[in-house]
Amino acid sequence: MNTGRYGRRGVLWVALALLGLCLAGHALHYDYVVDDAFISFRYAQNFLQGHGLVYNPGERVEGYTNFLWVLLVALGMVAGADPAPFSQALGFAAAAATLCVVFLRPVALSRSPAYVRLLAPALLCLSPPFALWSVGGLETSLFTFFVFSGLSAGARRESGASGAVWDTVSGLSLALACLTRPEGFLAFLLVVGNRVLWPATPGGRFPIRLVMAWAVVVVPYELWRWSYYGFLFPNSYYAKVGWGGAQALRGLRYLGGFAAGFGGAAVLLAFLGLAERPLDGWARTLYLWSALYTAYVVTVGGDGLFMYRFLVPVLPALYLLSARGLLVLGHWLGRVAPVGRKVAVAAACVVLGVWTLLPTFVSAEKASVERDRIFVEKHWIPIGKWLSSYAEPGESIAVTTAGAVPYYSGLYTIDMLGINEAEIAHRKVAGMGTGIAGHEKHDMEYVVGRRPTYMFHHLFLLTRPKFTREQFETPWNPGEEELLTSEVFAALYEPVSEKVGPFYINFFRLREMPGE
Repeated sequence: MNTGRYGRRGVLWVALALLGLCLAGHALHYDYVVDDAFISFRYAQNFLQGHGLVYNPGERVEGYTNFLWVLLVALGMVAGADPAPFSQALGFAAAAATLCVVFLRPVALSRSPAYVRLLAPALLCLSPPFALWSVGGLETSLFTFFVFSGLSAGARRESGASGAVWDTVSGLSLALACLTRPEGFLAFLLVVGNRVLWPATPGGRFPIRLVMAWAVVVVPYELWRWSYYGFLFPNSYYAKVGWGGAQALRGLRYLGGFAAGFGGAAVLLAFLGLAERPLDGWARTLYLWSALYTAYVVTVGGDGLFMYRFLVPVLPALYLLSARGLLVLGHWLGRVAPVGRKVAVAAACVVLGVWTLLPTFVSAEKASVERDRIFVEKHWIPIGKWLSSYAEPGESIAVTTAGAVPYYSGLYTIDMLGINEAEIAHRKVAGMGTGIAGHEKHDMEYVVGRRPTYMFHHLFLLTRPKFTREQFETPWNPGEEELLTSEVFAALYEPVSEKVGPFYINFFRLREMPGE
């Protein structure tokens, strides 16, 4: 028995466990649950109350894109767990599992040192987007885990690894990815395409077992989803995506912001790794996934949430490929300047690590997360809880912040941004792609026509009752300025200020009309 070999493996696993603790500390540094997570919690809540997977009882609108996540949150609620900390624990567990898969599937070159296995996991632990969205309350880390596991298993089978078990594992992992987010279909297409275009052996067969394992899960789900909600895509897709040139430009700016402030050094090293040929099947899979998924993110115009959430699923591939680039750099330097090679590679690692971690402490994204945490914890959750006792049964609200306030109030809610409102989501809006992603669709005439009991134009607790024009004119809540000049709105609604503890909440209440 080679005790030295097993001893080195033990040291590596201990180092990985320490990295997991570092990730936990990094995630706790944020300890942030985004307001959008409460939309998923509301779907889970209604499901458990027997209303079905709906935002409002009696209305089948698919305002979520994370079916499996909603079910898992509901399972936690059945066990008596508060969905916010439960979703954080679930997300972190998925992120930790992703670290393990990345550790087990390095992109190595010949004569690669053992520590190479730790480079990509270390960069993931240092990555602010990966850390934040492991505890942000959404499905991001779970989706990343299923996608990366499916890609890894598919590449093992593609490389000629014996046993059909890898096909089954890959198919099921990619199926669970599709149930977690619709973009999982991209990973499935990539794995199947890889197997067809680059078979493990000449004349290799179509991966029928992989496809069947995937289809037995996804096809019944998609048939149910379509019959239940009535549309090919989730309602949030219609609310957010316009497929125009302006949207693609916004996506490019989104990608550029990430490269400049977060992943630029890793991207450069990943490109450097292309210089080493030939590419094995695993490296090719990672490059193709990075290109395909990034192109998708650009096409849909990026994301309106913070810390580049949409790019998290590509981070394991990016950091594995940057480790490959570091190895290529080391080999080159070994030929040119053998004495300084280790120093230069170590310096490159330091630069890469600092560049990756720095935005956690100094960046506009970090400031935005801190501000949004205050909004959720100090404004929207207290307002939702206050409304649950202030409003009468059967009353309704209209909001643009459709997470914590509706969840805690339990009231029938009109989502003025259309994520959970089909009529607004399917409305055509001029200039789609020029605004903030997910904050472009609106139809104030339709909302006022629905006559919600309370309309919240500015969901913040203030030190005194005041209504200002600026409260209606914000890029986050488009269309609200139309209320300032709407005669119908002025006739139907009266301004109200109510005390919530030491603060005031300002909103509009439906007037009592004669004869009603």
